[in-house]
Amino acid sequence: MAGHDHTPEIHEHTDSWHHHEAAEGLPQHEHTAKADAGALVKWFFGIVLLLAIILVALGMYFSSYTTRLRERTVETQELAATAKTTLAAAEAKLGTDGKPFKYTAGDKKARTIQIPIDTAIKRTVEKYQKTTPAN
Repeated sequence: MAGHDHTPEIHEHTDSWHHHEAAEGLPQHEHTAKADAGALVKWFFGIVLLLAIILVALGMYFSSYTTRLRERTVETQELAATAKTTLAAAEAKLGTDGKPFKYTAGDKKARTIQIPIDTAIKRTVEKYQKTTPAN
């Protein structure tokens, strides 16, 4: 900046709105020249109280919403019963319930049987260990 900048003088004629005439009467006094401390304190506490009520309402809504969502998706007794039934069926089919697995016929024409996966893995590893040459 090159020094103090001043507002340039206005040389043209201004609008009549800017001029006050005697017909307007005396200027009015300021309406809120002094702040009312009591009113300000009342408004402050009113706003704080309203904010607290809104926050409590939001908290209650969130709590009820998450409870309903949790009940519907995770913690239902129906879901637990269905899961137990499915688990029992899977254990009975796969033999993972601690009881010895029963060998079942797979394909009679191909003369194959179904065995537990753990047993199949062990047999396959043993088979490949026997056929690979030792270094």
